[in-house]
Amino acid sequence: MIEREKLLNMLQPLLEPVREGVIITDQSGLVLACNKSVQRLFGMPPEATIGGLNNIGGHNLRAILIRQGISEEDEHDLHHCELTLEFDIELRVHSEPRWLRINSTLVTLPCEDGKVRMIVLRDVTAEKRLFAAMANKDSCGIATRDPDMLRIVDRLNLVANSDAAVLIQGESGTGKTTLARMVHDNSRRADAAFVEVNCGAIPASLIESELFGHVKGA
Repeated sequence: MIEREKLLNMLQPLLEPVREGVIITDQSGLVLACNKSVQRLFGMPPEATIGGLNNIGGHNLRAILIRQGISEEDEHDLHHCELTLEFDIELRVHSEPRWLRINSTLVTLPCEDGKVRMIVLRDVTAEKRLFAAMANKDSCGIATRDPDMLRIVDRLNLVANSDAAVLIQGESGTGKTTLARMVHDNSRRADAAFVEVNCGAIPASLIESELFGHVKGA
């Protein structure tokens, strides 16, 4: 029967193109093989080596699996984890929140000492933000997976409850009015009317008085 190390070396070229992070460990949590996507997901440099699950980009993945897979009364060992685990967890990578969907299962390779645990990690941060935006009535119906738009929505939610003036620029049809309404609905003036003014239809000589007011009779 083929040795486990030789088999894993043969599998390595198949793991590298996979977008999800893939980790193969023994029962103790020693990493036998992984692809470069793992470093990317955890914000590690490509040349970084991963020796064990207890420190991957500063995170103890072994402890996370144990917490999810066994009860507190059981011995804290990966060997006692359930055969298959699937769960979502929020981690901080370089101070930024990141959601990972982790699927962990025990498999038997066709080799000596072939019982290993395969862990697949997928970044679902954009998916989580989208669902949160769709579930939040204050999002004004904005449904997007675009990271730049999600960052804009996050910023507007932060500034909406302040007295800061907000300027939203963009080409026609890009959703400026929708974003402006979102700011209004999240502000302290949400109970007041949202007044939309078509500035393009107002002569330049009147725009200042229309927007900022004027003295009666002046």
